[in-house]
Amino acid sequence: MRGFPEALALFEHNHYVNRLNFDYNAEIFYYHFSTVKDTVAQIMNIYYGLNIPTKKMYFNEKIAKKVPNATVIEVIENFLNKTSLAKEYRDSFTHRTPINYSDNRCSVEWTTSTITYYSAKDSYVKSPTIKANMDATIDLLAKMLDELKGLMP
Repeated sequence: MRGFPEALALFEHNHYVNRLNFDYNAEIFYYHFSTVKDTVAQIMNIYYGLNIPTKKMYFNEKIAKKVPNATVIEVIENFLNKTSLAKEYRDSFTHRTPINYSDNRCSVEWTTSTITYYSAKDSYVKSPTIKANMDATIDLLAKMLDELKGLMP
């Protein structure tokens, strides 16, 4: 079975390749997850005649407020709440340090009398946690699409 240990010190040659493949595919998963959500928003835009310009079309709370069906709104809000961590992961992969690597950017913390400078934060999300989130996210997406299918004949 393909895989790799979480501790870098235990890596053998093939683990580096497996880790790179996992990292790449995780990032692509979250990228496509975001794209699929926006495609669903565009379908709703057309179906309900919301007239939202394509450049402003995102699957988020704003579209939920414009949909004229209370049950569809509930489905959307429930999905957004349950997939909020996937959105955070996607945003981190896209705009910040990947979630599965230590964040080594400098940071500053201010209190009333002290300024503290940090050179790195050694916190990251472990690969099994990302994989579990990916599995849960795809299941939630499938469930939402099934629910919408019955509400938007």
